[in-house]
Amino acid sequence: MSTVIDSETRKIYGYSTDIKTYASNTVTIQAGFSAQAAGSDEASGTLRIYKDNFALYNVNVKNTFGPGSQAIALSQYGSKVGLYACGFYGYQDTLLANEGTQVYLNGYIEVLSHMAC
Repeated sequence: MSTVIDSETRKIYGYSTDIKTYASNTVTIQAGFSAQAAGSDEASGTLRIYKDNFALYNVNVKNTFGPGSQAIALSQYGSKVGLYACGFYGYQDTLLANEGTQVYLNGYIEVLSHMAC
């Protein structure tokens, strides 16, 4: 499937068979950095947004580092940011909504278990 990046309007479009929900997304941005290795929580972000007027549609964002350290999926510093039908997955501190105004609609945020059973 495809991802469309419109740099002029600051939009990223993933692909889904149902654009109204994250459940059918086929595009995933994935990395596996811990805050310890990256130097900070923010720097461990798989996707780091510093732009205003930015939109992300139907994309899953995962930090796959695993248990043991903060590992951010999304680090967000922009204002007027919209994240629509996106899934965010990480083991600890999945989302860092640090500054600006943002909206998360029809999406999913999951903190995977970091406790040993």
